[in-house]
Amino acid sequence: AHAIMLKSLTPAARAAATTLPVAKASTAGPAGTGGTVSTARARSSRARSAGKGRERLFEKVLAAARDLPGVEEGTSYGTRGLRVKGKFLTRLREDNESIVIKVAMIEREELMRRYPRVFFITDHYRDYPSVLVHLQRVSARMLRELLLQTWRRTAPKRLVTEFDAR
Repeated sequence: AHAIMLKSLTPAARAAATTLPVAKASTAGPAGTGGTVSTARARSSRARSAGKGRERLFEKVLAAARDLPGVEEGTSYGTRGLRVKGKFLTRLREDNESIVIKVAMIEREELMRRYPRVFFITDHYRDYPSVLVHLQRVSARMLRELLLQTWRRTAPKRLVTEFDAR
């Protein structure tokens, strides 16, 4: 059960830390501004762009959970999250770039050992059966299997049986 699809990580996710190139803002603004207007506009544009991109990251989670019976979207600690019949599955963290998801402690240790750029924890989660997942670095397939395993452990047995019978 703990042999999660660890091999399904994309080659890009296995690579060193991913950083998106950001074009340098022009400093040539209207006369007398010292470039602050165009620099501020460029910063504002990048912030809007980043916000939309981060919002799309949770869409990856929704797509991975789309056909799981009983899964409901809501909020958890002020961020978007998923539950199955009222029980916690996952939620977006405040950074809007990672999620926290319930996993067995032994599974968490294996995931973090094998894929430290994808899976991690903070001191807060050290004693909880959860792992943090970088959404930009996890493959859709791995995320799906992780959510499926979490759903199987959390969902009522009737839902799991019905799902398996399909």
